[in-house]
Amino acid sequence: MRRIWIPVWCLALSGPAAAAGPVGLTGAEIGGDAVYAYAGVVAPLGRESRLGDGWFQRYWLDWLRYRYDAGGREVTARAPGGEAALGYQWPLTAGGLSASAGAVYRNTALTPSAADSAVKGGQWGLKLQGRGWWRRGHWHTAAIASYTLGTASYWGRLRLYRARRPAWWPGVEAVALGDPEYDAVQLGALLGRIGLRADTQLTLKAGMRLGGGRDPAPYAGVELVWLPGGGG
Repeated sequence: MRRIWIPVWCLALSGPAAAAGPVGLTGAEIGGDAVYAYAGVVAPLGRESRLGDGWFQRYWLDWLRYRYDAGGREVTARAPGGEAALGYQWPLTAGGLSASAGAVYRNTALTPSAADSAVKGGQWGLKLQGRGWWRRGHWHTAAIASYTLGTASYWGRLRLYRARRPAWWPGVEAVALGDPEYDAVQLGALLGRIGLRADTQLTLKAGMRLGGGRDPAPYAGVELVWLPGGGG
């Protein structure tokens, strides 16, 4: 069978805002045979920490649905999951770095049932994740990569933006994801930092997914970030 893993964490275009309070995130993506939706919160850990500088905690809930062919039968998988992680962020002169580790859990239900499935039922894993963000003039770069022990799944994304005033940053993204049975690449364009309110930013994205044993298929998604105090 083919598995699809789409973990996501996108605090802001060029990195986490230097905020004392929590940051909320939600979004959804649809593409090919898969649908993914998530909601999460990232908050400083301890009185001396701020997002972008010091310890942080991350809590995540998501839901994944996908279809695949199993010996001529079409099987639908529905897989809610969650994550709790701790990490540390280092500010740099023109950007920053972060690293985190946390426990992840996913419970996959298959219709019709597939007794030989490697992903059926509940699975625990340890996710290791690193991020980096940099600014150079009007250009902003954001990179993120994760690997989950226990499922041997990986996910990585590189984004490049052109900063504009007052907002609406255009950009491009490249994503690689997979596990021992599945590998795919997504290439797309996006429009970020769309200010819905002083404390809320929207990102729209669309592109093509390649690989995974399927024909190339379009994908599209939306990401919403709530930045307390208007962000940074």
